[in-house]
Amino acid sequence: MKRLATGILSVVLTLALSAAGRPAHAQGLALGVEGGVNFARVHVNPDLTGSDISNRTGVRIAGVLRYDFAGPFGLQTGVAWSQKGAKVADTSGSGLVEKVKLDYFQVPLFLTLTIPTGPSPVHPRLFAGPQVGIQSRCNISATDGTTTVSAACDSPDLGEGGLMTKKTTFGLAFGGGLDFDTGGPVAITVDGRYELGLTDINDSGVSTDPSIKNRSFSISGGLLVKVP
Repeated sequence: MKRLATGILSVVLTLALSAAGRPAHAQGLALGVEGGVNFARVHVNPDLTGSDISNRTGVRIAGVLRYDFAGPFGLQTGVAWSQKGAKVADTSGSGLVEKVKLDYFQVPLFLTLTIPTGPSPVHPRLFAGPQVGIQSRCNISATDGTTTVSAACDSPDLGEGGLMTKKTTFGLAFGGGLDFDTGGPVAITVDGRYELGLTDINDSGVSTDPSIKNRSFSISGGLLVKVP
């Protein structure tokens, strides 16, 4: 993992130094909207015995504000609504399957690097930075055979199957994408990103309980409008 991280950092620094001496795409402010799909799960430490954790597929919708400086660098922020969580299946033979649905409003602050491509209308970019999330919903649905019970994570109806969670989370996100100029003020944008939750969202207050952290990969597409 350390060798991989060092390799990625080396590539990013090489691209940044190469791009710094060349003209980038137009400086200025752009506003946009984007939507896509999340492939989310949770990282539990230590691992849950007798359980298999898999992805929850959800929706991600965002408003975007991006500012490109005169060089290859820029800043990006906005507000996103993102569906996260996981599916937990009991492997001991009971057949019980729980779906943990965690929805957040997220505000990122990314440093962006646009890779110059000359007169081409296609502009590759990289981005990375921190983000804060405010939980808007936590719901658990438990299915045992043909019977499904659904309730808020902290509902007493769930008994020991409930989950107390922190409402504010912090994390890092990084990814890359492509911007397509259309010849006018509107550009088409697509990207993929990986989000690494840093906050242990388990708020049970029991020190021996496992830590739970969000993880997700998302693919999005949208439109950007350049502000004159």
